[in-house]
Amino acid sequence: MLKELGPGVGEVDGDISSSTYSYVQFTDGTMLRNVVVVGGLAGKLDVALESKQTVELHVQPGLKKNGVLLAVKLGDNLYASDISGSLFFMYVAMAVLILLGVATIWVFGLGLLFLAFAFYTWLSLSLVRATKKYVRGLHGAILL
Repeated sequence: MLKELGPGVGEVDGDISSSTYSYVQFTDGTMLRNVVVVGGLAGKLDVALESKQTVELHVQPGLKKNGVLLAVKLGDNLYASDISGSLFFMYVAMAVLILLGVATIWVFGLGLLFLAFAFYTWLSLSLVRATKKYVRGLHGAILL
């Protein structure tokens, strides 16, 4: 059961909203630090805190030492973030960065900078793909 949600900062970017809580504390004393809650799961987390129900959180580690809350199970219902959309533009960006990196490697190491950005893009792509795969594997989840 949830005991307390730490101070949170909310952000809205177009259709997507997220809240970052400094910590989430359970009644047994365990704490999760720096948890990012995407979309409608913030409301479900508040309901879990107020109702004192047993809760199951599905958290995936992120790139910046933040955990990303993917799903919340309250009672018999499992609520998950709807992670949809194409990764096509991220793949295109990575390919362009690799080409720029190879083409400009001789210009005072500028190519290394492009290759570093390509690597960071690849890490982000890997994280998003793993997240999508995990959420698709949650059978019976209500997508928010």
